[in-house]
Amino acid sequence: MNRIWHWLAGMANALGVPGFVRDADYRSEDERFSVRVRRGRAFTTVSINNVDVYFQRWSGHVDGVGLNPRPKSRSAAAGKSGRSGGGP
Repeated sequence: MNRIWHWLAGMANALGVPGFVRDADYRSEDERFSVRVRRGRAFTTVSINNVDVYFQRWSGHVDGVGLNPRPKSRSAAAGKSGRSGGGP
């Protein structure tokens, strides 16, 4: 069964069939990395450490990249000095 599944997946890739994803959240044990997947009406958004990558829903092509400026917590927004890195 595994060989058939791999063969079908290879054919789908060769034909350019977009893959399927589910909404999901992942955070590494040391909290350095976070990945979030969200499906919208027209786009699927994959966020990696607050960098959003927008994929067209049906074609799978990358439509754009954006920065999500929301910090996850107050400590995540502060630098080593304890101040935000907004300016001098």
